[in-house]
Amino acid sequence: MARKRVVPKANKKRIFFLSLMCLGVMCYFFVTAFNFIFDISSLNHEEKVLKNDLVTLQEEEVNLNKELDKLKNDEYKARYAREYFLYSKSDGEYIFSIDDDGKKTVEKEDSSELYKYLTIGGIVFVILIIIVFIRLNRKKEDN
Repeated sequence: MARKRVVPKANKKRIFFLSLMCLGVMCYFFVTAFNFIFDISSLNHEEKVLKNDLVTLQEEEVNLNKELDKLKNDEYKARYAREYFLYSKSDGEYIFSIDDDGKKTVEKEDSSELYKYLTIGGIVFVILIIIVFIRLNRKKEDN
């Protein structure tokens, strides 16, 4: 017949303590591993963003070098000064600046339309909640 093995109380305590320690060490390693995985993913994302910024800055550098080469030409400098700084060729020339505010009005229209949609959506949501509560109250009254 099979004999039951008797485990002393001291061994039970020792096994319990060791299993808690192993569980704690395992949890520590899992947390550390997840922390490293999260750090690696965030660094990969940052690397992608920085590569995109690098490409943008390189394109900007090329454009600025082209602009610098153009500014070495005296005719281009004169035209640039007339266009951007409103200088005139002679005393008889008048300069009128006309501002184009089309972009600003477009942004205002987009934000106002978004506000309208959000307002209408909120009103519809409140009406639906009221309808649901009315139906629930009718069912309670009927029962």
